[in-house]
Amino acid sequence: ESPTADQTAINLGIAFQLTNIIRDIKADLNLGRIYLAQEDLRHYGYSDDDFKNHVVNDSFFKLMHFYASRAESFYQVATQEFEKDKEGKLVAAKAMTQIYHALLKKIGRKNFPVFKRRVALNKMEKLWVTGPFLLKKKINGNQKLKALSSKP
Repeated sequence: ESPTADQTAINLGIAFQLTNIIRDIKADLNLGRIYLAQEDLRHYGYSDDDFKNHVVNDSFFKLMHFYASRAESFYQVATQEFEKDKEGKLVAAKAMTQIYHALLKKIGRKNFPVFKRRVALNKMEKLWVTGPFLLKKKINGNQKLKALSSKP
């Protein structure tokens, strides 16, 4: 219903996709795919062969930080829409955003170990980042239900 809802969905989609691209580098390589733009690889001095050989060097880290920063900017723009959501209609989008954003941050904190393993959030981490939204939705839903049931 918001005039910016479509653009918010696009921004979230891009942020999620960039996060997936970073997270799934090894799996994609195993399928013979590299989803990072050739222009970006050239700019950071990192080649397809570097990817295939799992080269971790300064160019690799600059490239990963560039993609993480791009994703971060899309998360920031998209989450501005959430502030307008007074009725709790975007709870699912907020929860997914928190999960994917936390995943991106975890990959960065672990220094982009994308050639060694697929970084993921465990169930407790997912609950930790989504709990506040889900709890607030539950409390607000119960308050609305009580208000509706107490009306004559």
